[in-house]
Amino acid sequence: MISKEKSRVGIKANGLYEHMNDFNFFFGLKLGCLIFTNTEKLSRILQGSNCCLQDILCAAETIINYCSRIRVLDVIINMLQIRFSRTSFKLLYDVEKFFLDVSHDPLDEIHDRIQLIIEFCTRDINVEKLKVQAHMISDFFKSVITTKQMKIKQITKMSTICEVLKSVDIGKQMFPEYYKLMKLYLIIPVTTATAERTFNALN
Repeated sequence: MISKEKSRVGIKANGLYEHMNDFNFFFGLKLGCLIFTNTEKLSRILQGSNCCLQDILCAAETIINYCSRIRVLDVIINMLQIRFSRTSFKLLYDVEKFFLDVSHDPLDEIHDRIQLIIEFCTRDINVEKLKVQAHMISDFFKSVITTKQMKIKQITKMSTICEVLKSVDIGKQMFPEYYKLMKLYLIIPVTTATAERTFNALN
């Protein structure tokens, strides 16, 4: 008892005190701390403007593995596995793979690769022009990296592609369809719960 008052405030304070002394309260508090301290980190990554799908899946897998060691979290683990499975991200994964692949060398099967992501291409994107630009983009990247003396040995992340594109304004004029697709990719929420993906990476 923390209050001897018989008023409504005193009774409420004593009730809360008794509740806080209960084992379930401490257990829930400790469990919540274990869960939310780490899931908050994942949330911050999801809201970042420079994260890519690879980073997100890696971070999500880390959290899932961490939670799997806490046996009472089976429901949370299952929900995380469903949300961050490769299947649920298939289209975004294919789009990201398209960007990374064409940044290295022109693809012989460019038509087939674009067909995989065709539903991601809105009516604002001219697919035929995108095919042509995709064939040229790797040479453009090599030229920019060399001219700007950028310390980039290989493009393995979307953030690197954004870095190269931002370094020269002419890229927007030379590859408008590619640029539109990139902006569309960057603003699509990684999950339905995130609404803070913006154009920051290309601003």
